[in-house]
Amino acid sequence: MENLLINILEFLYNNIVTVAIIVTSLTLVSITLRLVYLEYRFNQRLSVKKIFFRERRTFKVRRFTIRRLSAILLAITLIGLILFRAYGDPISYQTNTLTLTQQSDAIDVYESFYEKFFSNPFSADLSTPQEDNVAFQDVQASSFEGFDFVAENDTHVYVLNQTGIQTLIKDSEGVSYQGSTIIDNPNCEVERAEPQGLALFGESLVVVSIRSLGQCVSNPAPYSLRDTETIVQVYDASGALRLDETFTVRGHLTNLNAQEDGVLLSTNTWIPFAENGFDIEQYLPYVVEDDRTRVTLLQNIPYIESSTPNTFVTIAKVDLTTGIIDASSVLTDYQNQVYFRDNAAIVAVDHINFNQASDLFEFRDPVDSTDTSVVQFNHFDDDVYYFRTQVIEGQRVPGTSVFFVEEGLKVWTQDDNAISRVHYFNDMLRYDLEKTLDFTDTIEYVVFEHGYFYLRTDAETLNYYVFQDFANGETIQVANANNGFFGDQYVSLDISRHVALNYFDNNRINYEIYDYFTGSSLFNFSYLIRADYSQFKQPIEEQVNASIQYVSSESLLLIPTYRFTDPETLSSTNRLIEGYRLIGSSPQLETLNMASLGAFSSPFTYRSIAVGNRLIHFTPGGFLVTDLDDIEVRQKTVFFPNP
Repeated sequence: MENLLINILEFLYNNIVTVAIIVTSLTLVSITLRLVYLEYRFNQRLSVKKIFFRERRTFKVRRFTIRRLSAILLAITLIGLILFRAYGDPISYQTNTLTLTQQSDAIDVYESFYEKFFSNPFSADLSTPQEDNVAFQDVQASSFEGFDFVAENDTHVYVLNQTGIQTLIKDSEGVSYQGSTIIDNPNCEVERAEPQGLALFGESLVVVSIRSLGQCVSNPAPYSLRDTETIVQVYDASGALRLDETFTVRGHLTNLNAQEDGVLLSTNTWIPFAENGFDIEQYLPYVVEDDRTRVTLLQNIPYIESSTPNTFVTIAKVDLTTGIIDASSVLTDYQNQVYFRDNAAIVAVDHINFNQASDLFEFRDPVDSTDTSVVQFNHFDDDVYYFRTQVIEGQRVPGTSVFFVEEGLKVWTQDDNAISRVHYFNDMLRYDLEKTLDFTDTIEYVVFEHGYFYLRTDAETLNYYVFQDFANGETIQVANANNGFFGDQYVSLDISRHVALNYFDNNRINYEIYDYFTGSSLFNFSYLIRADYSQFKQPIEEQVNASIQYVSSESLLLIPTYRFTDPETLSSTNRLIEGYRLIGSSPQLETLNMASLGAFSSPFTYRSIAVGNRLIHFTPGGFLVTDLDDIEVRQKTVFFPNP
């Protein structure tokens, strides 16, 4: 009874304007109808012929006055407003979603989606995604925004590897190794946490890891079939590292962001609807704080309509000031993209448009077209909640498709007819502007830097377009060319420069360094990577996880490379750092062999920092100290403890 009363009060509060209009309209209509009825009765009496002073007069019905007409028109207007509110298209924050109150509702959504397919697009038993490595791959070497594997302050450097947190002290020799802090069970006797990154927040060091149950057995199940948790550990770094708090979010980590006052993250939790004895209560998202588990109830998880229902996507925030974690979730597709900004999180996911006949018949491919659902979560202080969903025409472009601009965001899409569009939303996710681009080439990549969008397409000519972004939401094309602004790989060096790399079959790389403000190519060189390197056609970023380093003060570009012994295995004896000093027209080549340090078998994570006149090179296996002016000269080699 109490919950019913609360629901009624919440309904009245959330719909106060509509309720007020209805009550006022009904009141005015009742008053007007009563006046009309009384006047009708009165006029009936007046129409009777009566004799006054022996004169016979006929009293006719009185005409309506302006006041009476105004009252009737007001009532009609209010009734029309009610009908408009009921059948028009007012702003709503619950559109494009469906509320699920019990397991049968979720199963109905699942079955109504998949029963349109003659053959399932994922697998025969509907249990696991076909591209398991796409959604649930081990991302231990990825660099999330604000998080990395190396963090430093004025006195210390912290390096994260599978053993734990390696602490280094800055000194006259650059850095000295202090010791290791274990973050989880390193021997994998039961389970272990796979580190994803660390970040410093003042005197707090935050480490984020993934723990997947069943990973320590000889033949672990894929991520999609494990019960996976994302672990956030907060250490006091004012002195010797001390673990203060641990937070847990259910699901596999998909994105991570360092905010001013806390940590934002997103996770995927796969839902195996087709398993025997399936019970959705066993897969509901949860967070753990101070050993207290808070489960998100099904009725609080909206389903994003027309998306593939197979995953709970959770947005969580750990507020480091209050020490509180909060989270909100939606039911949608595991192939989603999550983007964070100061007060919001955006989830982009495919919106499937089915052939109308698929409601009656099964098709091998019933999909008529694919659009994009844009889902917004808001977060303020330690509160996270679902806000609204909008659907836009076209499918997300490859790579990054959502960009935060001044007072809003822009989403780039392309439909089956190769028509490209850019959609603009304000910060309340209200759809404001749409621009159709005047080319039909397939977009391969989009970059947003310094108020300009740079597009690369698959066209043989004019495959590079520049669009300027404006605060009013407009996007205007300002340039196009047929030269390679991106190359095969795009790496941002600093606030004003980026490098474009092109790969050739003869193990040569051509790179161009561009200045954002002039658009000019500052350097353009072609050089041999290694004559004995084979199969180097894979993008560098895929091989070394975007660990290309650039020391702007020295114009030093550091490219980690290694040799393939075969297409599947990385050599553990031939890892190099090749440095190219970009001074003048002929770069000075320096090569540092790091094979002795060792590293994870895959991937090879490399980072570097400059301390004084020294350059510190880090891998998960240890670090090297070299002279900044000549990286071939080693000054110190230190090995971290092996797990």
